[in-house]
Amino acid sequence: MAAWTPVEVDILTAAYRDGGLPAAREALPHRSSKAITGKAAYLNLTAASSPFSPWTAEEDEVLRQFYRSEGSEFCARVLTRRSISAIRHRAGIILGTFAPRADIVLPGPAKPRPKVRRTFEQQLAAVQAGAKLERAWSKPVAAPGYTMAGVSADW
Repeated sequence: MAAWTPVEVDILTAAYRDGGLPAAREALPHRSSKAITGKAAYLNLTAASSPFSPWTAEEDEVLRQFYRSEGSEFCARVLTRRSISAIRHRAGIILGTFAPRADIVLPGPAKPRPKVRRTFEQQLAAVQAGAKLERAWSKPVAAPGYTMAGVSADW
């Protein structure tokens, strides 16, 4: 299909924000649904009825007024575009219940274990003692006894 013209982009922007995909399909009948949603995603457009649209001041006010007294299910009945999970998350943000606790100390990153390096003499002694050599790219024979690439034996 032909490239999008600036007029089509303006029509898409207005129609998609107001009514989503159905309105855009009606305004641009010669474009496929896939083309419309692809161009809308490229333009970073969200429909007004989309649950991914930004929270409005009115929605935030409903949460401030009713969330603590009525709960998330009541707010979900009032805010029909939002899921209960989204309402709980947003209420935690605007009401301040998601503040990090100072008494919880999270562990830091794990310390890397030092690699055991075998000298050539140690490797040669292991082979002479009966350790079986394998190709370096093959799967280990036994995980507990697997000590290095090429040698798999409990030594």
